[in-house]
Amino acid sequence: MGDGDTVRIAINGKPETVRLGCIDAPEKTQKPYGPSATQRLRQLLPKGQAV
Repeated sequence: MGDGDTVRIAINGKPETVRLGCIDAPEKTQKPYGPSATQRLRQLLPKGQAV
């Protein structure tokens, strides 16, 4: 997981970075909402879940 608008996935075992369109979430280091945005995306797309 990158931050609230970036997801790292694997396609055929190759890592890829996917930026979500029309989403402008704060970076994970930006206070106060960055950590919350990152955590929420982790809840929506848990590690290992197919996308």
